[in-house]
Amino acid sequence: MNKRIIINIKFNNWDSQEIGDERLSKQWIEDRMEIFVKFTLQSLMQQTSQDFLTLILYEDSTEELIANTLRKYEKLPNNIKFIKKTAYVKEVNQYIDGYQYFYLTRIDSDDMFHQTFIEQLHQYKPKASTVALINQKGYIYDSVYHRLATWYYFSPPFYTFIYKTNEWLDGKRYSVIGGHKSVISYPHEILGEGKFVVVVHSNNIHSKFNSPYKQETIADMEQINEILSGFNKRVIRANE
Repeated sequence: MNKRIIINIKFNNWDSQEIGDERLSKQWIEDRMEIFVKFTLQSLMQQTSQDFLTLILYEDSTEELIANTLRKYEKLPNNIKFIKKTAYVKEVNQYIDGYQYFYLTRIDSDDMFHQTFIEQLHQYKPKASTVALINQKGYIYDSVYHRLATWYYFSPPFYTFIYKTNEWLDGKRYSVIGGHKSVISYPHEILGEGKFVVVVHSNNIHSKFNSPYKQETIADMEQINEILSGFNKRVIRANE
């Protein structure tokens, strides 16, 4: 298919009763950036296909804090960009112009995709009526204690919307009222399992390793490392 793939990541341009304006502070941004670089960024850089664009959105008012924090790290690849939320639509429109389809994929700024995920999106041939591609089965990783388990949710925050480019440019948007739980109400297809990891770290608000969506805990350290190597080789640990 003649298409473009964009990964949408909300960095601090969202509202949360638990966090409030803390997400706009220097400390929160620095802490979250460290997590993003350690987990999400590595999984993106490890993709077997780099034919995609990642846009990480931040509140316009934190532009200077974001820029100063990014200077502490190596320069990002050209296909991974932090942008102001007000610049998002223009950036998307420029990237998809001239293509027939546009895939809009989301992930949180502390989670990971399997290294073959983008390649799968390029190769997968959905039905003409399909609006959303949903990944229901993946893993949950406790990065503090190096624990791993399988994870399942019927309409998780790991999904891809399929747009016709001309319709997007004309203003069409798929609504997610109530969040990711509503995505499964669209005509959809379920993608293969094991393509994402929910990362649990010391700064989590919602994600807990013993969540109701956790399934089977993986006890063997070699198996844990083998699975994680497909997402992020930097998190592999020696047998303990």
